[in-house]
Amino acid sequence: MYSRTIELKKSNDIKVLLAIGGWNFGSGPFSDMVGNEQLRKEFVQQATQFIRDNQFDGLDLDWV
Repeated sequence: MYSRTIELKKSNDIKVLLAIGGWNFGSGPFSDMVGNEQLRKEFVQQATQFIRDNQFDGLDLDWV
């Protein structure tokens, strides 16, 4: 589905963000991640690489 969504960017003037988190996901995993420097670094590196590899325009981190 990523590739189909990204194709819309080519014919429309839209930005496509990768969204993670949300109410059902909870805050625990994010709290653990930001509380540990190594986990933060890994998250940033992996998220950035995923966004670039899949041509997203940014990240929507919904940390409740």
